[in-house]
Amino acid sequence: METKLAKLISYLFHPVLMPTYGFLMLFNQKAYYAMLLTQESKLRLLLIVFMITMVLPLAMIFLLKSMKRVKSLQMNSRKERVLPYMIMTWFNFVLYLVLKGTQISPIYKYFTLGATILIAFAFVVNLRWKISIHMLAIGGMLGMILGLTLQSIILNPIYLLLSIISAGLIGFARLKLNAHTQAQVYAGLLSGIAIMIALAFYY
Repeated sequence: METKLAKLISYLFHPVLMPTYGFLMLFNQKAYYAMLLTQESKLRLLLIVFMITMVLPLAMIFLLKSMKRVKSLQMNSRKERVLPYMIMTWFNFVLYLVLKGTQISPIYKYFTLGATILIAFAFVVNLRWKISIHMLAIGGMLGMILGLTLQSIILNPIYLLLSIISAGLIGFARLKLNAHTQAQVYAGLLSGIAIMIALAFYY
């Protein structure tokens, strides 16, 4: 039962879904960057984010799977993570370039650039060591919330609590599935938090 739950958590919080979750969270803030967008604009932007960071990368990864280059979406070995990480980095960077050319709030560009940097970081680390990209992604979400909060940009504190709970659940899942060691789980979480907080003050 616990193993099935761990698998479900891993799929629900798969890194390719985190940009979509992040934009949903930002859209629901009672802040200027959310209120400036109409509901139609939010829906259109969310669809773009979902397509570029989730649908297209997954389509490429499924293609790799059909070519026997990837065994599963969980990508348990370092070797099979190389190409998927490159694909995810590229598509997140494409989204950043798309948003950079618009008049949308810098908050969204910051989040997208952060997601790109996090995956690129995972790619580099993966060349020598296996880090948990699931924890890196949720750490990035948590780091974004903390970074924006430290800059007095209003965020609903409920999302901070939800991110902390999610991090605990994801950490449990990755350890339960023996996908990572404790060191890899904590390294992913802390790296994600640190990178996004640092970027929040730079961007």
